[in-house]
Amino acid sequence: MADKTAATGFTPPVAPPARWLLGRVSEHRELLGQLVERPGLLVLEADPLSGTSGVVKHALAELGYPSVYVDARGAGDAMDLAMVLADKTVQTLRPKAAAWWLGDVPFDAEGLRLSRTLSQQGVALNDLRDGGGQELARLREALQLTAALTDGNVLVAIDHLDSLLENVSRQAAEELLAVLRAERQAPASAELLLVGRPQGRLIDALRDPDAALFHAGQSMRIRRAAPARIVEDLALAPGWTDLPASLIRDAAELAEGAPAILWRILDLVGTTFDDAALTNAQWAWARLEHAHAPMAAQQFELLGGTHRVAPVVVAALSHGLGPYELPANPKTVRDALSALRRRGIVWSPEKGRWRIADPLLGTWARAHSPSWVRRRVRQRA
Repeated sequence: MADKTAATGFTPPVAPPARWLLGRVSEHRELLGQLVERPGLLVLEADPLSGTSGVVKHALAELGYPSVYVDARGAGDAMDLAMVLADKTVQTLRPKAAAWWLGDVPFDAEGLRLSRTLSQQGVALNDLRDGGGQELARLREALQLTAALTDGNVLVAIDHLDSLLENVSRQAAEELLAVLRAERQAPASAELLLVGRPQGRLIDALRDPDAALFHAGQSMRIRRAAPARIVEDLALAPGWTDLPASLIRDAAELAEGAPAILWRILDLVGTTFDDAALTNAQWAWARLEHAHAPMAAQQFELLGGTHRVAPVVVAALSHGLGPYELPANPKTVRDALSALRRRGIVWSPEKGRWRIADPLLGTWARAHSPSWVRRRVRQRA
């Protein structure tokens, strides 16, 4: 690791606090083990709000070779992804040249060295920096850039890739994935770690015989952790938190195993807890609900743009109703579920079951659902 760091200027990424691995310790070990074995291309099928991003960042920080992490949620197409990847590559592998690359300074010695390296590799420097030309060509060059700066000894991790794939046409998504596969198979290319959602376009492409990514690599599923798993992992990681296990379990149940929400609850509790752990967890949850209510209301309002019956479907799920128990055409419900799943709003942890990804949205929807949905819940009880 030290030799590669000295040669490339690469410094390992900063991982989130280790407590974010609670409930994810075995997944972290499995992922790190697979990456150390250099799988070529690995696809993670990650439940929404499962803490997978934290697991990935921890694994990258512990690798013995350079890596570049990209969050694809801000990318609208292949060109955006190419530019984000190129920016992150320079910032990670050539940090001293990052100011020149991003246009903050007109010229410096490190920028000149990088410019010469890219010219020797045949990279269209200005187009890649400014987003000019053909988008798939720029994506190929961005992937080649990572390999060029490390002699091919590098891992590119593209997180939340389905956020991009689901927002472009099926043909555009297929073309993007075809570029990823082709560049991965090129000599001295970067290894790839791609993260998507269950039943999303990314994991479907890995299993579809007609897709460009079919059997291109391995896959691994990361599920939302059960509250019991989160508490069990405390024994494997002493010192990660001073909070009592009973309080963590109560908070994990309220957060439905979502680490980002779990640690918001516990941070609100702070160090003022006492023996009444459940009371304190509920108090912190109520504070979080209150603070999040305006955002949850906005989320719920925007559901109608996803599908016309999406708000009703989410309201039903918030009460534990099956979506097909609604008095609506099954095809309409199926289309609404599909649209909600594509955007990560709901997911299916197992066949025939659906859950709202964000428990805060679920709480708001339960409190503001139509009266007839509540009557149906009472009738079923």
